[in-house]
Amino acid sequence: MHRVMLVDDEIIVRVGMRQLIPWSSYNAEIVAESSNGQQALKLLEQDTIDLILVDIKMPTMNGLEFMEAIQHVDLVKRPIIIVLSAYAEYEYVRKAFVLGAADYIVKEDIGKPASTQIIANSLAKLEQRDLSKDQNEAPPLYSFEREKIQWLRSYLIENESIVKMEHSKLVKDAWFAHSYTTQQVVMLFHVEQLQGSDEGEVDQHISSYIQATLKEIVRRFDTKNLVIDLNYSDYVIISHIGFQYSAMETRQLVVEMVNQIKGQLKNYMNLTVSGAVSDVSSGHKNWKRLLLEVGNLIKLRFYDGTGRVYFYEDLQRFTSTDPSIKFNWEIRGLLYKLEMGQSWVEEWRLSIKSLQQYGQINPDIVISKYRTLLWELESLLYLRGLNWSDVLGDRESPHEVLDQLYDNTAILLWLEQLISTVEKCIDAKHLMPSTHPGLVEMACKIMDRDYAQPISLAQISEQIGVNASYLSKIFSKETGENLIDYLTKKRIEKAKELLQSKLKIYEVGERAGYHNQTHFSRVFKKNTGLTPIQYRDQIYRDQPYEKDKGEYFYEETASVIN
Repeated sequence: MHRVMLVDDEIIVRVGMRQLIPWSSYNAEIVAESSNGQQALKLLEQDTIDLILVDIKMPTMNGLEFMEAIQHVDLVKRPIIIVLSAYAEYEYVRKAFVLGAADYIVKEDIGKPASTQIIANSLAKLEQRDLSKDQNEAPPLYSFEREKIQWLRSYLIENESIVKMEHSKLVKDAWFAHSYTTQQVVMLFHVEQLQGSDEGEVDQHISSYIQATLKEIVRRFDTKNLVIDLNYSDYVIISHIGFQYSAMETRQLVVEMVNQIKGQLKNYMNLTVSGAVSDVSSGHKNWKRLLLEVGNLIKLRFYDGTGRVYFYEDLQRFTSTDPSIKFNWEIRGLLYKLEMGQSWVEEWRLSIKSLQQYGQINPDIVISKYRTLLWELESLLYLRGLNWSDVLGDRESPHEVLDQLYDNTAILLWLEQLISTVEKCIDAKHLMPSTHPGLVEMACKIMDRDYAQPISLAQISEQIGVNASYLSKIFSKETGENLIDYLTKKRIEKAKELLQSKLKIYEVGERAGYHNQTHFSRVFKKNTGLTPIQYRDQIYRDQPYEKDKGEYFYEETASVIN
């Protein structure tokens, strides 16, 4: 018998799990209960447990802390963990999957078919794992199921030959063999926020959660389904629907399924999902065509924004889905105006209008045109001895930004701002020759005048009307020092002058542009080798100077810091 532990601070929930779930039919029995994670941890160290159902929110030690603590306990057998949660706890559920949860159950679903199926699947994994020699290794998918999913992924996106499948044992599988006795719908879900994530390991856990959610939801419906992860962002569901359903009933069933998927991923993980639903067809030989259909449909989010669901009739919105379609985007007038230092706004509007006349075409083609514009702008910069780092500093290159955007409106707004930034760098009114002293002179005058104020490179460049990166480069080239070093030197010289007066140290710092006395003492010592009080002591060596008690305090603080 599989040994089960229930961990929940609510007695009624534990009673419900005992009464509503047919444990004996799954060859399982509840051998331990606990009201918090700390108590559960002690019980786990004393007994062998196969499956744990644990609440996320509990006193003393919550479910997440319990799961983290288990990782540091030397156990003969690692239990499978299912977390219990309520709606709006998506951040906790996400962390639970990161910590190794196998699945989750919504509390209000306890006893319902969806929850009992999750428990049945977990216990089946236990039996499969018990057959494995290495119990520390995560239980694999059943080999045949794994083969089926791997082959389908290859067939759908890597052009695997249908002939290969038909000559393999896959053809004998009822799921394939009966594909002509039912109708199928292909659904594609694209998870927006996962794109561009730097945490590959976290992506894997989130992907596991998404797959678990999809499987849990489709089990609620009178359909046979297979969930396939194409990558961390895209998930396909192939759904077998009986012929007894009319076209209207099929649509209603699919809409309900899609809404539950979108709602649950939003409620639990705050993930925005766009979806696409294919036409109804019959037979596995049509699945690749249906996937191509939903793949084109999902691209409509480029024009509409994210979070929408599209159906096959929405394909007629496309002027063309052909990725090789040829068209010209008129940007010559825009580039000419930029190069000549003339107003370019009207030309930009005309170029957008010339693009819009083609209607909603394949977004891949539109993005390629935007990338061409980036190359043209880069050429204008190159002719003036500049590059993107001179324009944008340490920010991502425009090509990297474009790779992350998939919203036509957002891209056009971003491009307009980028063009404006480029203009300031290449326009004769903004770009002064590096040999002209006017630019550096203006910067020095601003610092000589405003050194006592909190000023920065960005503020100085804004007052002059040039790009901050460009100003920094020209200033360093003409003076041999960077702009911040000049400002610091100016402030320290002023502080030396003021230290000859009877002003208190903090007053000297404020008048020199340092409004934190500890920071002032640290910078002063770094540049002179002496703290402000030590410097003043040298000046008043023959004239005793009575220090303020506060000055001693900050002097000692600065010494400790240094």
